[in-house]
Amino acid sequence: MRIKLNSSSSSKKKKSGIGSKIGMSLFFFVFLAMGLAFCFFIVQDTIQTFKTYAWHETECTITSSSVSTGGGENPYEPRIKYNYKVQGVTYTSDKVSRKSQGYSNYGKANRIALKYPVGGKATCYVNPEQPREAILKKDGPWVMFFVLIPLIFVLVGGGGLYGTWKPDGDSDTDDDSSDTKSGESISKGSSKANGPMIATVIFGVVFAGGLCAAYFWSVKTLVKVHVANSWPEVECTIESSRVQTHEGDDGDTYSVDILYRYEYEGRMYRSNKYKFIGGSSSGYSGKRKVVNDHPVGSKKKCYVNPDEPSEAVLRRGFTPDLLLLLIPVVPLLIGFFGFSYTVKKLFLRQVAPETPDWMPIIDAEIRDGKMILKPKTSPASKMIGILIFWIIWSLIVYFMISANIKGNGPPILMTVIFSLFEIGITFGLIHTLLSMFNAKPILSISTLEPRLGSSFILSYALKGRVSSISKLKITIEGREEATYQRGTNTVTDKSTFSTINVVDTSTESEFSAGSKEIDIPADSMHSFVASHNKIIWSIKVEGVIERWPDIKEEFPLVIFPVK
Repeated sequence: MRIKLNSSSSSKKKKSGIGSKIGMSLFFFVFLAMGLAFCFFIVQDTIQTFKTYAWHETECTITSSSVSTGGGENPYEPRIKYNYKVQGVTYTSDKVSRKSQGYSNYGKANRIALKYPVGGKATCYVNPEQPREAILKKDGPWVMFFVLIPLIFVLVGGGGLYGTWKPDGDSDTDDDSSDTKSGESISKGSSKANGPMIATVIFGVVFAGGLCAAYFWSVKTLVKVHVANSWPEVECTIESSRVQTHEGDDGDTYSVDILYRYEYEGRMYRSNKYKFIGGSSSGYSGKRKVVNDHPVGSKKKCYVNPDEPSEAVLRRGFTPDLLLLLIPVVPLLIGFFGFSYTVKKLFLRQVAPETPDWMPIIDAEIRDGKMILKPKTSPASKMIGILIFWIIWSLIVYFMISANIKGNGPPILMTVIFSLFEIGITFGLIHTLLSMFNAKPILSISTLEPRLGSSFILSYALKGRVSSISKLKITIEGREEATYQRGTNTVTDKSTFSTINVVDTSTESEFSAGSKEIDIPADSMHSFVASHNKIIWSIKVEGVIERWPDIKEEFPLVIFPVK
């Protein structure tokens, strides 16, 4: 089979017209301007925040402390007034921080107010240049890290402008001068030397973000949901109840906002936490039903955190929206496996710097002039992957069943469906665990550069429970993978263009070890990797075992072009 690949380096590059450059420049200039503008505002805000770190500490007296209720999406704002003296002159301020704000959660605003009781002493920070200006707390410096977001726009815009107008370093040459040996033109046409490094950084950021989100949002929320089952139950009175509307570009979303008061250990508190997952979503009728079930003046049961009495919730236990806590798991796993893969690829590129970018590099061991191949996915990696998924799914089912036992869980049918999936995943986990005790195939080839039109010796050996195998099959397969868009979906088509049988036997004496000379057809296609097309060669080992998981391993193989 012949496959012809076109390379941009094997033909003259067409010069971009001035009109095209102007159009691209306008596009990238918008990115650059937006990024610089946002960077400017964030840097300015950060400078103002850091200025407050030089303000003088001064003792102040709290004269009033409460939570005001207004309108909008963040209606609850701590209102605190305090007096302080500077050089014998008494001043009054009501600024909590430089950027005083409201909250959608009454509890957050109330905790700030409770921190500053009337008549109490506190430390405030006074602007030495304007003594009338003071704050009770300094904003954190973490806001400066938000500059990284618009900085991406700056890099895209600036890089695009540079790439559009930079001088073309390639001189015009005759077509004959671009003739190269097989595979050489593809190498010259590549400019992806920094690809693995960039991908490593991107996956590292995705993993770090997923890890932070998983801990600070998912884990902490799940722990609180579990602990709340032992919170004491008290009677509360509904003070206000409404469906809050949040306007957005893609339509309005809605949330439940129910403010209630309750008494705990002789002290009155307020809260508007309905359940542990906040936020808004589409679907007005469901929120309206909740609000109708909690009319103003009605008495309800709420559950109070004994360690922090200002925190209470109307509905504890499992709610279907707790499944949203699985969202951080997606970037966490993508980032982890992507980072691991790209770091490994980056290391291999450093070991073999002369290998062209379009040629894949495999992880292998060189011993006595032979190449010892490694499987595409090790049994341990398979086990870790399915174990992580099993643990996450088991926690979900645990919370669902626990909530159902307490009478505040999701619908029984939903719990049954999730439990059935749990049983299936458990069987998969057991299957993977048992397969780890299978005989381990070890493959080696007699050359470091197997090429089209050449031959090499493929040696195999199985270490472990060889006696349990009833049939062994080893094949070398070449396949083409093409990725393209079909409507809004990304589709990858796979087509096997070459299959070479190495071993297909039921003779037990041939299971332990063997070797065979392999001829690679000259008219086939060498290994190749691009963004949307791949030519992949691999060696597949399949061992049939009665009443036990079969052996199924794939070993990547790189086939070089004809010299």
